[in-house]
Amino acid sequence: MNKNLAVLLASVLLAAAAVFVTTRYELSGDAAASMGAVNVPAVAGEHGALGFTLSSLEGIPVSLSDYKGKTVLLNFWVTWCKWCKQEMPHMQNVYETYSSDDFVVLAVSVGEERGKVAEFIQEHGYTFPVLLDPDKAVAQAYGVRPIPVSVFIGRDGRIAYQKLGYMDEESIASQVEALAAHTGGEEYEQH
Repeated sequence: MNKNLAVLLASVLLAAAAVFVTTRYELSGDAAASMGAVNVPAVAGEHGALGFTLSSLEGIPVSLSDYKGKTVLLNFWVTWCKWCKQEMPHMQNVYETYSSDDFVVLAVSVGEERGKVAEFIQEHGYTFPVLLDPDKAVAQAYGVRPIPVSVFIGRDGRIAYQKLGYMDEESIASQVEALAAHTGGEEYEQH
């Protein structure tokens, strides 16, 4: 009986340790996406989305406030993430369709070096702005752990919707259209 109890206790401790390690450290994009895309709590400053300034691939400082009055898709990603790679063509298509409608995609590369990111973007022909978050400070401020994470910011500068995991083109376009129709005076309806 004591031997069985010891084995059971050891098994429980091992399982608890595995759960702790999995939740304590960042999950890969694959692990996050395998959980399914889920809504995550919006992260907002006192007056809206948290402001930041990051460097573009060209080394130019870009601030979120540069896009005041526009609908923004803030997407956190990395080059090695399977789900990020799958959703980026969808972001490009939506960017091309809606960019004249005061909409912008800001693709924030998390923790990767400029050269690797630039090569990836050039290889795939993406034209939306790409920002570098080499020390992961902005990602951490937005509570991003597993990736990809998409944050939709309305023209009023407030986070309207935040999604953990892969988004297809229809889902991205639906959020952009809903935000474009939203004037800020009424409750935002998520799509």
